[in-house]
Amino acid sequence: MKVAQDLDSTSNQCEKGRIGMGIGLGIGLMAAALPFAAVATPIFVLGAAIGIRSAKNLTDATNDNNILVEHYQELQEFFVSLNDEIQDVYQNINSICHSLDVLPERINELTNKNNIFSKIFLFVIEFLIIARNCHLPLKHIITICEANRPPPSNLENLLKRNKDELAGKVTNVIAENLKHFDRISNQTLDYQIKLMAIETSASSSNEYRAYRIRRNILADSNPNGKNSVSQNADYRWNFVGPWKYGIPVFLHTHYDPEFEDKFDTCYETSCSNCTKTMTIDLDDIGMTHIINTYQPLITFSEWVVNRADCGSIYQSSICLLDASHRVIAVEKAKTEFQQWQLQKWEKLELRIQSYPSEIRYIRIESSGKDTQFWAGHYGVKIAESELKIHLDGIPPMNLLNDVNPKGDDVTRYADSRWHFNGAWKYDVPVFLDNHFHPNFEDKFEYCFETSYMECKKVIEIDLKKVGMLGLMDYFRPSIIFSEWVINRADCGSKYQCSLTLLDKRHKIIAEISDGRQFRKWHLQKWEKVKLEIHAYPPGVRYIQITSSGQDTQFWEGHYGVKIAGSELLLKLT
Repeated sequence: MKVAQDLDSTSNQCEKGRIGMGIGLGIGLMAAALPFAAVATPIFVLGAAIGIRSAKNLTDATNDNNILVEHYQELQEFFVSLNDEIQDVYQNINSICHSLDVLPERINELTNKNNIFSKIFLFVIEFLIIARNCHLPLKHIITICEANRPPPSNLENLLKRNKDELAGKVTNVIAENLKHFDRISNQTLDYQIKLMAIETSASSSNEYRAYRIRRNILADSNPNGKNSVSQNADYRWNFVGPWKYGIPVFLHTHYDPEFEDKFDTCYETSCSNCTKTMTIDLDDIGMTHIINTYQPLITFSEWVVNRADCGSIYQSSICLLDASHRVIAVEKAKTEFQQWQLQKWEKLELRIQSYPSEIRYIRIESSGKDTQFWAGHYGVKIAESELKIHLDGIPPMNLLNDVNPKGDDVTRYADSRWHFNGAWKYDVPVFLDNHFHPNFEDKFEYCFETSYMECKKVIEIDLKKVGMLGLMDYFRPSIIFSEWVINRADCGSKYQCSLTLLDKRHKIIAEISDGRQFRKWHLQKWEKVKLEIHAYPPGVRYIQITSSGQDTQFWEGHYGVKIAGSELLLKLT
C-alpha cells in the first residue's frame, strides 16, 4: 500500500466531501428562498442529492483516512525502534573497533576500503542518512519500506551526496572513542588489523574470538621510527644492514603461474646480509605463567619472494630463552632461491611447541641477501611478519582464592583482598524445610550469610601485581565474575553485584551489574549470577567487584541472601 500517497488522496477526498456538502446546503437554502415552488423544488432536490452523496464520500474517506492514520502511526513507531537499532549498531561498531585495536591513524585508511564494516556499515549508511541526517518528511521515508518500491529520485541524490559525509562522521565518532587508548612502552602498538576479522566479528562472535586468540603480537608501524624501514615495523625490531622499504620490484617476464600481487610494499634486502632481530619479555605481555604452564604452540612466519634475475637466500629462527638468556629451545629455517626461479610469494613458518618450562624470553630473527653481490636491492623480499601464541584450549584463570590464614571467622574463608562491611556470617547454610525448589541441589557445605542490614564486600585487583597487565592489553581476555546465591524461603531478601574495569587513574572503562530479588516463600534453589565483559579497549589496570545482600523484612539474625563460590575468571578461548 502506498501509504504516503493514499494519505494525501484520502485527505483530498475528505476535503471534497466537505465542499460538496457545503455546495448542497447552499443550493438547498437558495431554493427555499425562491418564490416559485415549481422552480425551487427540483433545485432543492438537486442540492440535497449533492449533499447526501458528498456526506457519504466524506464518511468513506474519513474511515479510510483513520485506517491509514493507524498504519501511519505504526510506521512512526517502526522508525522510532529503527532509530534505537541504529544506536545499537553504533555501539557494536565502537565495540568491534575497540576489540580490534583500530587506532585513529588507521581509521581513514580502513574506511576508504568501503567494506570496513561490512553489512553493519552499509546498514548505517542507508538508514542513518535517511532517518537522521536528511530530515526528510516521514511520508518520503515510508516509500523505502514499501514492497518493490525504489526510493524517490531526490532521495537517491541525497544518498549519493551524503555517503562520503556520513562515512567521515562515523570515522570521527570512532576516533573520539579511541582517543584514550594507552601507548604501551610509549610506542604505538598498531596490531595487524584485518578487514576479514571485522567481517567475521560482525557475523559470528565465536569465529571472531577464534581469530582474536591467534592475533599477531607484532605491530606493523612505529611513528617514532627514524626512517621508512623502522617506521613500518614493530618498534622492537633491531635492523642491521642496508634494508629498504618500498614497492616490490619484480622481473615482469618471470612470474609463477600462481603468482599473486599480495603486498603493495615490502622489505627488500641487498648484496650484504640484512638482519632484523627482536627479543620479547614474556612478563611484558603477561604470558610467562601461561607459556610455562601449558606450553602453547608458538609460530613465527613471514611472506617472502625472490627477484627472478638474481639468486637470493632467506633465513629465520625462533628461540626460547630463560631468565639468564640461555637458549632453552630453538627452531631454524633456510630457503635459497636460484637465479631465474619464477617469482611467487610464499609464507614460511616456524613452529615450536614441545619445550621445557622456565621460559622468560622469545627471540625471533630473520635475514636475507642476494647471492650474486649485485649493487642495489636484488635480494629476497619480506612482508607481513607474524608472531603468534596459540591459546586454543587454555582453561580460564581464576584470580580469586578462598583461603586467608590471617583472616577472622569470616574473612579467613575468602580472598584476602576482599573488604567486608556489615554483619556477615560464615556457616553451614540454614534453609526452611519443605520449601525447596524441585531442582534444588545441596551444592555448598558452607556459605556467607547476610543479615537485615546491608552486608557488602568489595575487592579491587591490581593487574600489575598479579602479572596480568600485558595479557589484558595484548590479548583482551573475557572477564567473568560469578557467584552462587540462594534465599531462605520464609524471609524476603535481595542481592546485588557489579563488575567494573578501571584505568590507571581509576576512571571507569567498562561496567556491568546485576541483582536478584527474592520474595517471601520463594522456593529455595542455588542460582549462579554471572557478569561478563568481552569487548573493551586497552588500558585496563584494575578490576573492581562489589557484592552485597540483605533480608528485606529486617529480621534479627541472618535471614538474608546466602552467597558462595565466588570466581573471577580471565577467559582466553
